[in-house]
Amino acid sequence: MTLQVGSSREIVIGEVLALHIKSNLVNERLHVDAKGLNAPGRMGGHRCVRTDETFDLPTMSLDELDCRDQLRRRSSPCRSQAWRRRSLPIELSSAGSA
Repeated sequence: MTLQVGSSREIVIGEVLALHIKSNLVNERLHVDAKGLNAPGRMGGHRCVRTDETFDLPTMSLDELDCRDQLRRRSSPCRSQAWRRRSLPIELSSAGSA
């Protein structure tokens, strides 16, 4: 299936029927080692990325989200300060920055 997104963009949706991959990149649970695969990904326009560097971004709880919104509006103080202790495991690199 192809979805038109604007006049010069489209999204192709399909089902993978077969995959050829090195056996050392797949574990017994059939999970692929993304870092070992080093596959390219499309970010938009002509910008691409590789999957050799990943990080986890935990989902905020409803209490943390509510607390953040209260502080933005400078309304009543938060019941939870857990969101303040959050730190994202992201290191920004100047290489390849736009």
